[in-house]
This record gives sequence, C-alpha cells and structure tokens, in this order.
Amino acid sequence: MEEFKELIKQLNASNDEEIRESLQLQWKDFDSSEDLPESKISAIYDAISKKTGKQQSLLLKNWQKIAAAILLLIVSGTTFLYLHQQQSFKQMAMQTFTIKSDNVGKSGITLPDGTTVLLNAHSSLQYGQDFGQKKRVVTLKGEGLFDVSHDTGHPFIVKTQNMDIQVLGTLFNVYVYENKNTQEVSLLRGHVRVSSKKAPFQVLELNPNQKIVMDRRTGKMTVESAKNGVENSWAQKTLVFKHESMQNIILALERKFNVSIEVQNSQFLKDTYTGTFDDSNIKSILDVLQMSYHFTYQVKGDHILIKK
Repeated sequence: MEEFKELIKQLNASNDEEIRESLQLQWKDFDSSEDLPESKISAIYDAISKKTGKQQSLLLKNWQKIAAAILLLIVSGTTFLYLHQQQSFKQMAMQTFTIKSDNVGKSGITLPDGTTVLLNAHSSLQYGQDFGQKKRVVTLKGEGLFDVSHDTGHPFIVKTQNMDIQVLGTLFNVYVYENKNTQEVSLLRGHVRVSSKKAPFQVLELNPNQKIVMDRRTGKMTVESAKNGVENSWAQKTLVFKHESMQNIILALERKFNVSIEVQNSQFLKDTYTGTFDDSNIKSILDVLQMSYHFTYQVKGDHILIKK
C-alpha cells in the first residue's frame, strides 16, 4: 500500500517529459522489445497529446488509474477477508450445545467451568460456544439442580421463559416446567437474585432454605420457606420424611417420578408421615402409604388419582 502511495506522489511531482523518459527506460528493459527511434517516440507522444486536447498527461492519468485500480483490489480483498473472518467468528460464538434428559430418569452434566447440573426428566439445558468468556449463561427448560463453581469475575445466569436467576457460586434448584402453573427457584447454599420477565417485573433475592414461587398466570413472585428440602428431593436416591405433611410428600413424589397426582379429599393432605423410601417405583411407595391411610388410587399414564 505504501508503494502505491509513493508511486502516485512521484507521478504528481513529475512533468510529462520526465514520465515519458521513465516509461521509455522501462520499455527498453524488456528483451523481447525492439528500440524505436527517438523521432518515432516523439511523434507518437505528440499525436496523442494533440488528439486529447488536455493539458494533463494521458500517461499520467492512466498510471494513476492503474495504480488506483490495483490499490482498490488489494483493499477490497483485505476488507472481504476481514469481514469473512468476523462473520466466521460471530457464527462460532452463536453455536450452542443442548443437553436433553430422557422422559424417565435423570441426566448429569458438567459445564466447562466445572459447574455440575442434574436434569430431571423432560428437561433440557442449552449454552453457547462463548460460555465463560464474559458471562456464564445457560437456558433451562424443565427442572435442574445447579452446583455452581464460584467465580466473581464471571456471573452465572440461568435463563428461563419467565425469569432469570443470577449467581456467583451456589447450590440451587430451578423448577420451570412449561405445563405447570407455578415455577420455583429454591436455594440450598449461597445467594441468588431472581428477575421476572413479565409484569410486575420483580427482582427478589434468596437466602439458603428459601424459595421463590411464581404464579405463571399473574407473573407475581413470592418468597417462601423451603427448609424441608422437598423441592430437590427428586435428585436424591432416598426419600426421607420426618413429620412431613402429605401435601409436601405428594409434591416430592410428583417431582421425583415426573407424574401428576390428584387427591379428591383435601383433608388427606393435612395428615403427616414419617418414613424413608428407597425405591424407584412409585407404585411401591403408594402401596406403603395406602396401608397407613386406607386410600385407593388409579394410575393412567402419568396421572394418578387418589381417593379417600
């Protein structure tokens, strides 16, 4: 590029005679060329100059055009290469990874920063190629238990349909199934901030053993106690209940086995139960509870009806 600038500078500073002599010397350097008589060269040059009727040298103008054209090609090529590279970088940054759990059971994931995520059934987690460069951003559908690696320089953000959860390093559970009327964020360790994406656009913070419950129909979020750990019982192999209400036990069974349980007698939900279940079959658990509370139940697909 500097050579072309210098060429144009020299051409602008030279008169027609100097340019003509320089071109003649360059022409003579070709072995295949035959020298023209000086008189012939002068006659050709004078004829061109008179025919154009322009004071500025035709040769000068042509050399400027040639230099400019070559320079334009170089600049255009460099610009194209730069834009192509930028587009490639953007496409790489936009690439995403999606992990989905099966319809039954759980799936464990370790993210590039060391954060571990346990997905419940019918759940998915998505993150981009640029995860961790500035922020650690993931998108969750369904339910997941997060144990986030501490990193003050790179906040960890869980995006869902109706709320965002921002943390630095903590252990928390997110329950955001799209077919449920309520969605929850429960905190076991650390500190989180939850921002809703719909009116009334609340921003709430949680301490350990608290949870945020959102009503999807109104968009309102409230903070409640979560000391019994029912919210993350689905992630445990063994279910342990100590004087727990049947309402909380039903919720724990729904999450662990990804079913919907309907109870016809609401008084039954106020009863309490103490016991331990180490079983992967919900029917076996219901059979044990049935002996204590004398109810009947029907199973149709993923829906269970309890009659008492």
